[in-house]
Amino acid sequence: MLRAFSWVVLKPRRFQFSQSGLPAVFKQIGVSPALLLVGRDAAKTSLASGRHWPPKVSSWFTNEPMAHDENHASEPESTFDSANLNESEEQVGAAQDRVEDDMSGLLDKVQSLTTERDQLKDQVLRLMADFQTFKRRNQHDILNIRQTATENFVRDLLPVLDNFERSLSHLTAGAAVETIVEGVKAVERQLRQALESQNVTRINSVGTPFDPNVHEALGTEESEEHPEETVTTEIEAGYRMGEKVIRPARVRVAKKSA
Repeated sequence: MLRAFSWVVLKPRRFQFSQSGLPAVFKQIGVSPALLLVGRDAAKTSLASGRHWPPKVSSWFTNEPMAHDENHASEPESTFDSANLNESEEQVGAAQDRVEDDMSGLLDKVQSLTTERDQLKDQVLRLMADFQTFKRRNQHDILNIRQTATENFVRDLLPVLDNFERSLSHLTAGAAVETIVEGVKAVERQLRQALESQNVTRINSVGTPFDPNVHEALGTEESEEHPEETVTTEIEAGYRMGEKVIRPARVRVAKKSA
């Protein structure tokens, strides 16, 4: 029993102590209550003779409060440092101030970016509205230009039509052939003038080298007057407006004699 008792006293952390003290400990190791009483008496005698036991063991038999336990229990309160708490509170307050400053800066940045976005959006909407207005105006101007150009061309053709009608009336009235021919030639001159006023010119073909960009070959023919690959005959005249070919000239091209 003494060996077991000593083992329990020297290594008390291996056992679960309750408010009942030592009986629970010896119950865990299988010591009977009778032996417990003997151990208690021996401990009291030892205490009376001046022998020192560990405070925790002495309290099991004397029912005296453990000064060590009370001191140990009061240690956290005695070691509590109010200065550290104040310093921690100051650090927390400083961190909170920095967070608030950062949040304020972020909010200001968001507000600035939002304002800039709204301004850019307004500019884009205005540019889109201006472009749509310009597009409609441009389309309207193009239609007006086309209509004006057509009106001018028709205005130039009307005198040609008038002279052509006069020539037909002279032919019906039995005018001389020479007079009719002169009238037709006058109509042709007026018509060419009307075309030239629109920058329309005739393509010269006969005697020029064959050019597929302005000529359309309808056939070939032997010719002693013209070199090979030269236009010999113009079947239908070609015209260009400015640098653009409106209609290629239909021609025949010279080839070598057999």
